[in-house]
Amino acid sequence: TEREACGLRLHDGDNLWPVSHLQNPGVCPTLRFETVLGVTLTATPHHRVKVAEKRKFLRQDSKGKWHPTEPEAVWRRMDELEKGDYALVPVGMEAWAKEAPSLPSFPVTPRTNANHLVLPDAVSTDLAYFAGVYNADGSLHDANGSFAIRISDTKGKRTEALSCLASRLFGSEAVRVGPEGLSVTSVSLAPWVGALDLGRRIENKGVPWWVLGSPRPVVVAYLRGLALDSSVGLNEGVTPYWRYTGTETLCREVQMLLLNMGIVAGLYDRTTPRQPKTWELIALGSEARSVADLLQVFLPEPERAGDKSQARPK
Repeated sequence: TEREACGLRLHDGDNLWPVSHLQNPGVCPTLRFETVLGVTLTATPHHRVKVAEKRKFLRQDSKGKWHPTEPEAVWRRMDELEKGDYALVPVGMEAWAKEAPSLPSFPVTPRTNANHLVLPDAVSTDLAYFAGVYNADGSLHDANGSFAIRISDTKGKRTEALSCLASRLFGSEAVRVGPEGLSVTSVSLAPWVGALDLGRRIENKGVPWWVLGSPRPVVVAYLRGLALDSSVGLNEGVTPYWRYTGTETLCREVQMLLLNMGIVAGLYDRTTPRQPKTWELIALGSEARSVADLLQVFLPEPERAGDKSQARPK
């Protein structure tokens, strides 16, 4: 049965078109998929969804070296989707999870010879900010059975304020502040750190799974912590830029989160023999201003004509 559908529009991937009719196929089974961002797709098996083609395409540069190119966008039926596929959504869709995921439970057994540790049992903006700071400047250490998260303060990143935050999260007895920065130490910390996806080696760091699947305020708090290790400046003394350097996984996931907020940042491979697996995420102009407003980062004003003291991002 077809009926007129006035006022509805259909997006074909490039433009919006008015819908002339709706067809009712009757009662049909549906499939449901959920993305790491918490976005749910529910449709009939034959419904097509735009996804990123996973096949690797190669291009050859002028020196004869082959490089992988970005995957192409293709339409695929719901019953053809597989775990690991990338569903495409419009820039600025602001599609976020309504509720934060549950954290795994790790009971802490009190020990007379160990620091008393409190493990956060729920996702919060404080925990997300701490995770962002850790991904920016943190490292993990295991010595004689005592596990420690250490966050350096080589760039003056407000250690005192971070110490207060860590004390609220883990209890003051487990938090220490020294010349090299802040540390959270306890023998009970290791399994919890691994379960929260904070225990990756530096070359494999990415956005924790519970941040990706959380509401917008939690994601923003994480990005603000991560932004402590970003840099800002003026391109040729005129155009503002925001730049973050990290692993490919982390940069791609941060780029995805920014795109969901309507902010476009370019992704660049800066890998060299001295800096393996190094990538950069750069936002320019109005996009850099949007990042600065979102992450509460100070952005310098354009300089007067003839003054180009700020270096251009390379």
